Amino acid sequence: MDPTIREKYELELRRLDEQLVEYGRHERRIPRLALFALLSPLFWYLKGFPAAMVELMVTAALIGTSFYLVAVRKSENRWIRNSVAREIGG
Repeated sequence: MDPTIREKYELELRRLDEQLVEYGRHERRIPRLALFALLSPLFWYLKGFPAAMVELMVTAALIGTSFYLVAVRKSENRWIRNSVAREIGG
């Protein structure tokens, strides 16, 4: 393999590793979004029970979507990293 191409692949591997660490940070921050559920009593007081339920459902959707997106990005990152590592090795 050409040394310049190999160097580019190794640079890409380092970038993917850094990106995976960043996704891990995002994943650890997601549970903090559950703090929005603490606002539901305020919504209940100000707007009533339906508004509190909507706020809880939106919070649950936000948390679920965030977990899903981070998981998909991490999975894609691992797949690309494995492909690049195979290219270097093979």
